[in-house]
Amino acid sequence: MGDQTTTRTCQDCHADRTDVPIDETCPQCESTKPPHTHVILGLAASGEGALSVDQIVMAEQFPPPWTRKWFDVQLHLKALRAIYQRSGNDNIAMKVTASAFFQACWDMCDWLGQDPGLHGVTGDDAHNYAAKTILEVCGAFANTDKHHTLHRPDRTRAWISGTYLSRAGDRMEITYESSMHPARTIDALDLAEQCHQSWLKFFTNRGIPVPS
Repeated sequence: MGDQTTTRTCQDCHADRTDVPIDETCPQCESTKPPHTHVILGLAASGEGALSVDQIVMAEQFPPPWTRKWFDVQLHLKALRAIYQRSGNDNIAMKVTASAFFQACWDMCDWLGQDPGLHGVTGDDAHNYAAKTILEVCGAFANTDKHHTLHRPDRTRAWISGTYLSRAGDRMEITYESSMHPARTIDALDLAEQCHQSWLKFFTNRGIPVPS
């Protein structure tokens, strides 16, 4: 087995901080958060000169930054887009993918409010913003999916009301309603894209840098 190699990257912009003292700010984005530490075990040259790795350990600080949840949102959105670009999907897998996106997207409210390194933003700020945008439907879906039944009739509930499989492409439809509003429907990917854009607008308005 070869030697152990340790590298460090910024929690926010993910720039390399291996050669930067841990107690200093990130030279690229000036983040004051401690860097992520990555430990590679067993880095050794093979007989042909190529590097082989026995194990890579990705150490993460606690509590994790809000960007960790944002990466979940990005990955689930990418998976949902991929579903719409092909036919012959498994209908259960389609629903699981959509549910994962909307849950992670709604969780952003709490993650933004709980990140101690994100100054000037509270959980109430994020929830109040979401309640006035299309993210309200995202939250309705996440809560309905989590609790199954919402006992307050004035609360909006949302669910996947239709899954359509065809040679032209597969898609899902979401219905949302409450005692105050009649049932309406929206395409699942359209809703996801609008929710994603809504968070990007929030970040821009708040001057929050968004990792790519």
